[in-house]
Amino acid sequence: MVDHLTRVTVDARSARADELARALVERGFDVRRERRRIVADSTEVEGQDVKAHLRGRGFEDREFQVFVEFVRKWGVL
Repeated sequence: MVDHLTRVTVDARSARADELARALVERGFDVRRERRRIVADSTEVEGQDVKAHLRGRGFEDREFQVFVEFVRKWGVL
């Protein structure tokens, strides 16, 4: 079984950072502020899906970064 974590980061000083964070919360992300950036995590939303969602809301690629981590979980035999 392979699980994933989709993480979106946003420069907290950018003009539309709060609006972008609201769009991520609406999509089901857990959002927190870390120093100079906003970090949003989800284990349910795929990277390409959140990118399409944000583009559809009028955000440009340069306003956010999307990271996807895959974790392999081994079952018990």
